[in-house]
Amino acid sequence: IDAYEESTVVEVQNGKLATPRFATRIGRLKAVSDIPANWDVIQMQGASPGRSIMGRGDSYQITGIVPAGEYDVVATINEASKHTRVQVGYGKTAVTSLNVPTGRVSLIATLGNSPAMRPMSWKLFRLDGGRREVASLRRHSATLVVPPGHYEAIAELDGKERRREFTVMQGSDNNVVLAMD
Repeated sequence: IDAYEESTVVEVQNGKLATPRFATRIGRLKAVSDIPANWDVIQMQGASPGRSIMGRGDSYQITGIVPAGEYDVVATINEASKHTRVQVGYGKTAVTSLNVPTGRVSLIATLGNSPAMRPMSWKLFRLDGGRREVASLRRHSATLVVPPGHYEAIAELDGKERRREFTVMQGSDNNVVLAMD
């Protein structure tokens, strides 16, 4: 049943009916986020502690039937993630909310004070803890959700390159407009 699985060894004797009995000790787990996330539910007790028993991509929530016990629920959005420990009781529903710390970045290239509307490229680098590329795009504008931190956006059009550094705070909207003329 969903992430719950149980098995038993049954001895079948000639001419007799074998009736295995299962005592399901299950509950329901539900986790929600304010924006779509990739989910992972990791079992912390039982036969396989540390094993991922449920996952789902790009969704506002994950829900399922699980064995009663303790779980780590992880929500990931791009490089940002948040986790919480959840206790699911027998016959109960455990509900948790995970709001991953992120900010929104709008990249806009212009020509003559209007959107460029031409084939071009963007690269977005995270500068905290060393320079890492986090996105590479081939359009004049884009909106990305990223974790808080310090970033550099580089736009290239017809051999011209423009750069801007900026800082993303939790819950912030950042408009990065680069004039390409």
